[in-house]
Amino acid sequence: HGIDIILQASSGVDDVDSMLDIMCQSIVSPKIYNWEIRYTPTEHDSMSARLTDAHQRVTQDIGGLSTNRVGTILDALQHRAFRGGLSQSVFCPTHSVGLVEEESCHAFHKRRYVGTNMGVFGAGIHPEDLVTAVTRHGLYNVPKGEVISQEAQGASTFTSASADLRIENGDSTVIAAMVGKGAGLTSEKEHISSLLLQRILGGDSVLESGTNSSRLQGAADKAAPRSVGVSQAQALNINYSDQGLFGLQVSADKADVGAVLKGAVTEFSRTCTGLTEKDIKAAKLQLTADLMATQETHEGILEDMAYQCLYRGGKYLVPEKVAERVETVTLKDVKSFGQSVVQSKHVLAQSGDLSSAAYLEELGL
Repeated sequence: HGIDIILQASSGVDDVDSMLDIMCQSIVSPKIYNWEIRYTPTEHDSMSARLTDAHQRVTQDIGGLSTNRVGTILDALQHRAFRGGLSQSVFCPTHSVGLVEEESCHAFHKRRYVGTNMGVFGAGIHPEDLVTAVTRHGLYNVPKGEVISQEAQGASTFTSASADLRIENGDSTVIAAMVGKGAGLTSEKEHISSLLLQRILGGDSVLESGTNSSRLQGAADKAAPRSVGVSQAQALNINYSDQGLFGLQVSADKADVGAVLKGAVTEFSRTCTGLTEKDIKAAKLQLTADLMATQETHEGILEDMAYQCLYRGGKYLVPEKVAERVETVTLKDVKSFGQSVVQSKHVLAQSGDLSSAAYLEELGL
């Protein structure tokens, strides 16, 4: 529904068969033991000695989140912006570490690792050789299974109430993110509209359209001139299968973050509701360049193929065809998406010394 598992490996030509054997076996018949996923306290062992490798890795991931301020902000946004499955953190709750049983892992594998939920992709290998290899190693023996309904996964809806999250930690650099209702990957026109609007606002493009081309960054610099070169502002576009978040992210000195955020939000609202044909034309050029850039590496090609097939019912469009779909999106489409973001409920999350930080109701949305 929201989070996907990707197993990826690379090898030399002579080792392809061995690599595929390992990958296929990890899918067809993974070996999961209780001693790998939980520990049994003993009288003589220290805590560090009792922790298993998997338990240690989960604990380290959770610990890493506490020092990853951007990750903490995004996790908090997702938790408050959605109701249902997507409101759950991608990190294991601390109280659940070490409590998962072997049987639970096998049940998860049996339910999720089925033909209707999986695809195999290869780059640098002939399609017939790939099919032959995965067949020989038993991947086609995986049960077809059933498509898991959204209800079974915990269908998600966007929040019906705005929220203002403030994480006080005394850091002199404040990180803030504000989001509204975005676009899901399965809604092609809205998804493309979100990608175009993201590039108009500024963010995630390999093609620069000129000096200070980011509208949000320009607004942030104008709002706090003494922070030029220090403050940052860019669009934020997060897409899940049928839901999404769209907004902006800023970072600034604690004394200027209020002005920077207000300036960026004002420009965000102005741009979302005041788009022109010129804006759309430039954004389409940027997005098309970005699409072509994904094909420059095997990793980019594989990721593009995997996500397209996963969310398009097993169908894949080459970048040239995707670019044609981009051209069909109109100014009206992007305006409609932008207005829906501005008019939706919003969630604001900030982390740092928030003594001068603005509250959501002060942003004029």
